[in-house]
Parts: sequence; C-alpha cells; structure tokens
Amino acid sequence: MSAHDTTKRAVALLLAATIGEERSTEVVGQAAQRRGIGTEDISHAQALALLDDVASIEGIVGVAARFARQRLAARVSSDSDEPSRQPPPAARTHGSPSGVTRASLAPSTPQGVHRRQLASLMAPTLGLDKSTEIVNAVADRLQLGEELALDGALLVLETLAAESGLVGISARFAKARLILMLA
Repeated sequence: MSAHDTTKRAVALLLAATIGEERSTEVVGQAAQRRGIGTEDISHAQALALLDDVASIEGIVGVAARFARQRLAARVSSDSDEPSRQPPPAARTHGSPSGVTRASLAPSTPQGVHRRQLASLMAPTLGLDKSTEIVNAVADRLQLGEELALDGALLVLETLAAESGLVGISARFAKARLILMLA
C-alpha cells in the first residue's frame, strides 16, 4: 500500500460522525459491491470512487459523502509535493461547482452584507435553497433586516454555528470566509 492508500473501513469512518457507523459501513459496503471492490485495502482512487457512488444517494447520506470526499481529496492534495492545479475557492471567479463566485460574495456596501450573501457562503455544502432557508429563519428570529451590518451577519453565522451537523460546520466555515472577505 502507498502512503495514500486506505481501507473501506476508513472510508466508512469518514461518514460515521454524520450518519452513524452502522449506516456508513452499510452504504460503503454496497458501493464497494456495485464497483466490484472486494478487498478491504483500497487505493485512494477507489476510496474517491466509493464516496462518489455514495454521494449519489439522496439526503444526508449523499451530503455527508460529498463533504467527506472533499476532505479526503484535500488531505491527499495537501500531502503531495505537486502544487494544486485548481486555485483556492476564494480565488475562483468562474465555474465553481456551486455557482458561487467571489464577485457574488462581495458585500453590497462596505458596512453591510445581504442575507443572500450569507446563504451563498454556506451553499457549497448545503445547497443554496437550504442555506437561504436557514439564514432567513435565523435572521427573522433575531429580527434582523435583509441587509445586515457586519455584527448582525456574524451573529447569524454564530447562531447557525452552534447547530450540530453540517449546518454548524458550514456556518463556521462561512464565518471564517466572511471575516477574510471583509479583512
């Protein structure tokens, strides 16, 4: 096995925190069967293929697999000596997988951030519809307007960051990106 090889169990553990160990072992095993992977030890490419297969499942299982695939791919690319061929997400201006571009994330005024911009920050993980729904729900609950001052935008993201699961994780990353954007 090379330094980047892994096991089916390790792939399942990438999903276990979100969907549980039993369910993650089940879906990875089913994906391995569909792909004809019978051994426990697998290559990095096979691990990514398994996660691609699981990512096609609707709901939280698919979302967790897409997120795990990104982490696994990033882990290996950060270990490699070869520079990444794709610029970091903040530097992309066209063709990002989520459709979110740096220009769409820029605040409309120096002091304000629109709710849809907060949702766009969370969209790569949760999708734009779900992100918009939860940002609007929290902003409404906090009685904030459509255009948020920086402290209001941070309050919305901090409230969401306190949630468990992908919503909380996505909100923590979105908060960091917002701070970096406005720095």
